[in-house]
Amino acid sequence: MTRSVRLRCAVRSTLKDDALVLLAVPPDTPTQRVVALSTSGIERVNPPAASVVLEAEPGKHYGFDALIRLGTDRGDPQEDARSLARWLEDGPLVHLSDELTGVARRITQTYESPQDRARQAFEFVVNAMRYVWPPPRRGAAASYEVRQGDCGEYTWIFVGLCRAMGIPARSVCGTFIYGGRQPHVWAEVYLADRGWISVDPSLTAMRRRRLRNPLDLLLTIASLSTVRPANALFPFTLFDFAVTDRVCFSLGEDHDVPAEASSLLRSRSAIDATFRWGRDSFCGKIPFLQPAAGLGIPWEDLVVEWRTSNASFGGVERVTSSVRQWLLFAFVALWVAMSIGAIQLQPAISIGLFAALSACVLVRILMLTVDVVDVVCAALLLAVVFTRIT
Repeated sequence: MTRSVRLRCAVRSTLKDDALVLLAVPPDTPTQRVVALSTSGIERVNPPAASVVLEAEPGKHYGFDALIRLGTDRGDPQEDARSLARWLEDGPLVHLSDELTGVARRITQTYESPQDRARQAFEFVVNAMRYVWPPPRRGAAASYEVRQGDCGEYTWIFVGLCRAMGIPARSVCGTFIYGGRQPHVWAEVYLADRGWISVDPSLTAMRRRRLRNPLDLLLTIASLSTVRPANALFPFTLFDFAVTDRVCFSLGEDHDVPAEASSLLRSRSAIDATFRWGRDSFCGKIPFLQPAAGLGIPWEDLVVEWRTSNASFGGVERVTSSVRQWLLFAFVALWVAMSIGAIQLQPAISIGLFAALSACVLVRILMLTVDVVDVVCAALLLAVVFTRIT
């Protein structure tokens, strides 16, 4: 399955003076291809690209408009050892501490294949961690000590466990493809006979918890404006899954500070409550790009906006959204009028209206473009069916 997505991103500084900004440009990866890319305020770049340094003038917008094709290509399973060596390195964010290395050895000592060992590391992180946002600390080693963190901490601990076992792994910073800002971090693991496979430990943990708790399950269904139906409930284990619901901003972590900004950032040895994003670096590195980082500019003075749209079904999505609004209004108005005895409708009209609204919602579900209005429509339709049955 492939899908085309349009990603628009813009950044601007609210400072009165020029500011340096590091902006990630969507790269070509094993799961996405940048088909077309246009830029605003910056020199044109050709993917694959890692990042560009902007000298942002006050109030001016800089960014890109990318057409990205998502699919299931896993990349070349025979990637050379030199390129893979990067994804085995110890670093500030993914620090291979003695404790993390010992855990990796202990949980996988009875497993031989890289895939089985990576799967064990995945299950360990899913079960051992507790989702907390904002996380009290950042980084694999620090977060493992408290067993708490958000999607990034889940991912970096998993990546650290894999690297400690000699399995190349990397984090992926990106966003879900449904509308506005929905940032997320997941992982990729390299298997010699498969290439890069995608792994999402934090979303797996959240789904399994919702499966065990009926209340959480209902809240998941009620929040389909953020978590879409095809991915809100199934599958419950996101290990080696097809990436068609998210785009990548940047690969990896611990990005180099550009030479022109080296004097603008204060190096810190920990990311905690006192860490100032945009003013501090983590052991001389920029921890991650999602999709931008200020270079000497406080995070609160850097406005970052992005939005995605489904390029494959853009026209159909707009039409069904408009038709659905009118059908919902007519359906509710007529239902209320009939309930109070103000009017009487022919059964054929009621059935036709019910069928049209049902078909509209079903089409949007199949396109994975459901929002909260569709949830209201579905609940209303189910209520009507239940009323008629009882």
